[in-house]
Amino acid sequence: MKNAQLSLDQLEIHPRNVRAGTAYDEDGLAALAANIEAFGLLQPLVVQALEAKGRYGVVAGGRRLAALKRLAEAGTGSLDKISCRVLPKDAAVTPASLSENAMQEVMSPIAEFEAFVAMVDEGRAIDNIALLS
Repeated sequence: MKNAQLSLDQLEIHPRNVRAGTAYDEDGLAALAANIEAFGLLQPLVVQALEAKGRYGVVAGGRRLAALKRLAEAGTGSLDKISCRVLPKDAAVTPASLSENAMQEVMSPIAEFEAFVAMVDEGRAIDNIALLS
């Protein structure tokens, strides 16, 4: 895979993204958008070039894409270039998409609590910490 910086208008959900038809929870999407606005896009999108010249399908990161589009519509955040990992044209999309989604693991409540305590101890503002939950 190679790295690329793509514009938001070049990106759409890949038709073989395993969550292509998913309707995301509005509160979760709003929280993710606020997190991206505050901290930037921490994980690049995984994309593959589509047949249409200059267009890329998001294989992994559809919810991040939806949050980025929400920020663009609101006119907030710096979204000129989006960090992406580009799958080769001949790469199998479905296994990559499934792998990215199936291998996610939610943090345990105690690990999340300990992280919040560490951020308070570091002097981070509570409203800033709230963007992470």
